[in-house]
Amino acid sequence: MTKTLFAFAKGKRIHTLHIHLIKNVKITKKQNKIGNNTITGINK
Repeated sequence: MTKTLFAFAKGKRIHTLHIHLIKNVKITKKQNKIGNNTITGINK
């Protein structure tokens, strides 16, 4: 019983980490888009 709970908690922790990674990727992609827009704006 405790083993399953532990495995579940471990899996949940990995899952939340995965969500954080996805969020971070989305944020960096958004920042890159904004950064690229400002760079092209300066170049024009």
